Amino acid sequence: MGARFAFGGRVGAVVAAVLLAAGCTGAASSPPQGAGRSAAASVPASSATSPAPESVATPSAAAVTTAIPTLAPASPTVSPTAPATPGPIPAKPPVAVLRGLDGGAATGLLGSYTWGSDGSDAPWITGRVLGTAAAGALLDASLGGAMPASWTSAWAELSSGAASSPSDGASGTGRVGVSAPAKAGDWSLRVTATFGPGHNATYFWHLTIK
Repeated sequence: MGARFAFGGRVGAVVAAVLLAAGCTGAASSPPQGAGRSAAASVPASSATSPAPESVATPSAAAVTTAIPTLAPASPTVSPTAPATPGPIPAKPPVAVLRGLDGGAATGLLGSYTWGSDGSDAPWITGRVLGTAAAGALLDASLGGAMPASWTSAWAELSSGAASSPSDGASGTGRVGVSAPAKAGDWSLRVTATFGPGHNATYFWHLTIK
């Protein structure tokens, strides 16, 4: 009987040892409470996946076109010059007086003219010297207060009292104004004035240009 108690005591000791070992193994294999949370908490926040920022397209400078209106250069405005209004037609060819000469005015010599049913045809008239003018001087002729509708002028250099081929001078409407030749010498000025249909007259001045 004593042997049975001895055997039973050994068996109990073995069982206790086995149970003790199993308890230790279970404790080692079971993770402590809160270990999972600590591991998750140890992951840095920066490792979390963040959504990629949206790409915003920036237009290039070449794609941006600013429309600049093209302005045509302004055209200069020219005010038309009103033509002179001719006055009443005189009863006969008026007297023509040239001013701007050295020593005073000079009356021109009447050449060819047409005056209604009357008229006369004459060659280029030289005559005597009627005045002196500086080269390039401005000269003007009055026609007895009458205003011609239009007029023309010409200059001819004189040689031995004869006129050379004339050169056209100034022309216009209204008051008569001409410039003396730039060359000094003996010159003849011709002015033809028209006062209306069938009414025109030609005048001559023999001048010394200095």
